Amino acid sequence: MKTAVFINKYRKELLLALLFFSTFLFGLNQFWVERFYATGVYIFISNFLRHCFGWIPFSFGDFLYGLALLIIIINVRSLFRLWRQKLLTKNKWLQIARKFLRVVMAIYLVFQWLWGLNYHRLGSAYQLKIDPGTYTTIELEQLTDTLNSRLHEIIPQITRTDSAEWLDFPTMKNRCITDYNTTAKTFPFVQYGYPSVKKMVIGNIGGYGGFSGYLNPFTGEAQLNANVPPFLRPYITCHEIGHQLGYAAEEEANMIGYLVARQSRNPAVRYSVYHDLMTYASRELYYADSNAYHAYIDKLPPLAKKHSKQARDYYASFRSPVQSLINQWYDLYLKANSQSKGVQSYSYINAWLIAYAKKYGWQNI
Repeated sequence: MKTAVFINKYRKELLLALLFFSTFLFGLNQFWVERFYATGVYIFISNFLRHCFGWIPFSFGDFLYGLALLIIIINVRSLFRLWRQKLLTKNKWLQIARKFLRVVMAIYLVFQWLWGLNYHRLGSAYQLKIDPGTYTTIELEQLTDTLNSRLHEIIPQITRTDSAEWLDFPTMKNRCITDYNTTAKTFPFVQYGYPSVKKMVIGNIGGYGGFSGYLNPFTGEAQLNANVPPFLRPYITCHEIGHQLGYAAEEEANMIGYLVARQSRNPAVRYSVYHDLMTYASRELYYADSNAYHAYIDKLPPLAKKHSKQARDYYASFRSPVQSLINQWYDLYLKANSQSKGVQSYSYINAWLIAYAKKYGWQNI
């Protein structure tokens, strides 16, 4: 009888707990996630979300986050008022704890079902049949040299018309969407339907948080911080679309964005990706062999050097204790979602590129 009463009283919490642990256990099996979720039900979920919210001219996800913040503030004020009035009895605290637990578990489940399970998939390495792992400093130098060569090849091809696309968001966005559809002919797993790429409503605020773009997992909207230096925008956009397609890990979204942007008919888009990848490779090379790093930096084309300084100055202008705290939070968030390297995961694209070069040849980087 007592068991029945307990189950009846806490049935909502027990149901959510059952769904919570079922989802958690499902996520432990990468093969199940890849087959049944990432390349199965998630395709329908992501298309549905983009179909629902893609037509809205502003970031509906940013609006939802603002609404959530407002609800939190109202509830905290109400809690503080009850505390001041000494109305927080033991039973009241229990009710609040149960409600809080239900909300947390419900958010976790919605997050995982709508997108978060993609953190546990096999992903692009499995699809490309490569094995990213450890690599030598010599291989890192070779990668840096290859990316440097690509920049030297691409820059003379860029016309004013090409680079003008950096400045016009609709044109740049449509170019990236077209590049995805073109790349899908070679890599079908990047097929992109019902596109939804928008400017962040909180662009400057996002800058202080260190965000150049993000995917809203609850609405499926890809967000670009349109305040970043123009030459960065195409690759960031391709990166965020990669997240939309279910490549949750940062290095994988970088890899998918690379596969797409490198095939663009617009050399300014190709420049965007190779410049960003050169930044990741050279930064790591600096810590591995500073002499080699300076040698390659000296070889960079003048335009690439100019843009590198522009990017550094932009990000430096937003440095603050708030950004540091947000970076620490995001690092914990990534680690909690199977990305052991945390915010350093972005740079792990170097391992993906070296593994890709080993399998398909350096000439294909």
